[in-house]
Amino acid sequence: MKIHAWATVLVTIILAIVSWMFSVPGFDEVIKHPQFGDLQPIDEVVHKIVNTSSNPWLANGLWWYKCFFIIDFVWAACLLSYLYRRVRESTDWLSENPLKVKGLPRLLFFSVHAAYIFDAAENITYLRFLHNPESSKFSALIDLKIIAYAIVLILVALYLYQKYAFDV
Repeated sequence: MKIHAWATVLVTIILAIVSWMFSVPGFDEVIKHPQFGDLQPIDEVVHKIVNTSSNPWLANGLWWYKCFFIIDFVWAACLLSYLYRRVRESTDWLSENPLKVKGLPRLLFFSVHAAYIFDAAENITYLRFLHNPESSKFSALIDLKIIAYAIVLILVALYLYQKYAFDV
């Protein structure tokens, strides 16, 4: 479990560095992060990212853009699996929760998987923008990912509340 935690921290640091290195000269105030959201028009945003290729370490937005989303696949899997394993292995919360709410264990299981599926779909969509900047249903995908992550975090917070409030 400690190795999993350290791997998650390490991948988080690497992802933060890659995000920090991402730069689109002349457009840094508009495009601040590889996950630029539903910034419109997407085809112009992607064109600006693709056409920045002067310095491969600081100004090549395209290289850091691709790296970010490839690493994000691993980061999401590490984080979500760590949270699920931590809850599952630390207590019998998944079999008997003192809050007496049936379905929490299943909801955690499904929300962890939904969060990863929506995160992976978002990453694939961002990478596909390089070849086809079609943005239909993109904002809905982002919203679904945020909702799934929110459910996971709420359930982990419930677990922490149960662990530290009821086990005193």
